[in-house]
Amino acid sequence: MNNSLLQAENLSVFYQTANGSLPAVRDLQFSIEKGETLAIVGESGSGKTATALAVIGLLPENGRVNGSIRFLGNELVGKTEKDWDKIRGQEISMVFQDPMSALNPVLTVGRQLEEVIYLRKERRVTKAAVRDECKTLLKQVGVTEPLLRLKQYPHQLSGGIRQRVMIAIALASKPQLLIADEPTTALDSTIKKQILELLADLKKKMNLSILLITHDLAETVMLADKVMVMYAGKVVEFGQAKDILENPHHPYTQALLNASPRMDDSRKKRLSALAGHLPNALQLPTGCPFHPRCVFAKDLCKKTEPSFTLIDEHEHKLSCWLTSEDKRKLMQFTTCRETVNKLSGAEVKKCAGEAHQPILEVCNLEKYFQIGSFLSRKQLKAVDGVNFTVEQGQITAIVGESGCGKSTLWQTTVGIYKPTAGTVKFLGKTLSTKKDYQFFHQHVGFVFQSPYSSLNRRMSVGESISEPLQVAGWKINEAKKRVMELLDLVGIPLEMYNAFPHQMSGGQRQRVAIARALAVNPKLVILDEPVSSLDVSIQAQIINLLIELREDLQLSMLFISHDLPLVKYIADKVVVMYCGKVVEAASCEEVFQNPKHPYTKTLIDAATPSSSREGQVAGEIP
Repeated sequence: MNNSLLQAENLSVFYQTANGSLPAVRDLQFSIEKGETLAIVGESGSGKTATALAVIGLLPENGRVNGSIRFLGNELVGKTEKDWDKIRGQEISMVFQDPMSALNPVLTVGRQLEEVIYLRKERRVTKAAVRDECKTLLKQVGVTEPLLRLKQYPHQLSGGIRQRVMIAIALASKPQLLIADEPTTALDSTIKKQILELLADLKKKMNLSILLITHDLAETVMLADKVMVMYAGKVVEFGQAKDILENPHHPYTQALLNASPRMDDSRKKRLSALAGHLPNALQLPTGCPFHPRCVFAKDLCKKTEPSFTLIDEHEHKLSCWLTSEDKRKLMQFTTCRETVNKLSGAEVKKCAGEAHQPILEVCNLEKYFQIGSFLSRKQLKAVDGVNFTVEQGQITAIVGESGCGKSTLWQTTVGIYKPTAGTVKFLGKTLSTKKDYQFFHQHVGFVFQSPYSSLNRRMSVGESISEPLQVAGWKINEAKKRVMELLDLVGIPLEMYNAFPHQMSGGQRQRVAIARALAVNPKLVILDEPVSSLDVSIQAQIINLLIELREDLQLSMLFISHDLPLVKYIADKVVVMYCGKVVEAASCEEVFQNPKHPYTKTLIDAATPSSSREGQVAGEIP
């Protein structure tokens, strides 16, 4: 323990707020050895990022650290900014969650890499030497055409390449510890696997230690040696990654693992969604902070907070009062009671769908863009001869990597872009005139990826949901009554009618977005990556809600996603796109049980948590 690269003892982080001192992290104990990866897992607000920021000395001005953080035997708590200049970036580097926000949009990639190298060099170096080092760094992190990338700006790069550039910048000074804060959030499954494998390679070649922050326990299988599960600022479970994934003991760890659909999941049961949300750090419940959401909680859990104790010889530690026998019995009871809740009517709905005309028919749809200068004009085939249908009461999923044409396809389908060729039929009628599209838009709802961006932050919940009703000509009293019905339908408390988006959690905002999409009783709902930026526990709630709405309202949905386990769980039909074309389309069962196209097989392999690289797709979409 004393020879550890990083060692934290009794680590607590507090934020001074107008309401008092908010405990974001409470009494953490952990260490990271040289060449080791520790993954910190938990929902947003559990204290993961606050821990990482304390380690690298980047807490905001109202943040305060108690306890000890030792790096190579030297105490970090209490260091001055001048001291941190010699540590941050040189000994400890960080890769942030959103590379588009972390990278400077007005500087080229080369300029930003050069800046880091110049800052860390003690002696003068030539421009040519720095340029060569930048090129070497980009090659090291797997960036293709490094000379071209050095001249480009962040907005000209794909998400995967931007993240690789961020890793290159973090490694420019050859640090001993790399902090990766949600490095794969919202990336395609293929790119996510590439980034995790890149980090694993760098760890092996450079003997690099990594502190990985994530909310997805499953993705730690490729990289982590140890896993620390946090809840409400405290560690609830700690141990070897394989042991935690295969034999979780804490109900919260079990809930996180069961909240996400997996490639081998049965479609006959609901996702195990955690009820409620993280407690307010200023008003933590007595006893175990998880007990209000725990289905196994007993009286002792509500009165006394459990100690953090070793439960086996494999460094597996736990903070829970329940015995293994208690949890085994309760789990069996819960499973018998809950998993009978089938996705009932799936076959009935498919038969019913065949007896009716499709809600939406897209035939040979094309959308070409003219790019380049007048003398070197080129044609970009963003959507190239696509065909698909959406049946009554069914969910059709469009899948593929970023850049394959998914978003352009639905935007062309609904008339945001004028089609270059092809037809779109709604309820059997071809959409051609402005009047046709107006009728179409009156019967279609939209749910976007980021509810915080799609909701007007100056409008209350009630105003946001009633807006489409007012456009449709509803009277004020009728509209308000309809809003109340919708809030109840999507599980939002009626007292939040006057709340604003910033006063709600991410899951609640997405529920409001769904309520707004359902306001005028649409026949079709289009969902563009509706859960990709949410915690796994919130994802489960939203997906279960969508399934219930489909069953209760016979809604048809066009579901845009790159998350294949989620598509396998929710969809009836799957359309796989690559470079603007459909490479495979069939029923969900057929696509996942017997994929025909190599690209489909590659996507499925990438979405299956594994340390194997067999079948991995190289590079990114051209």
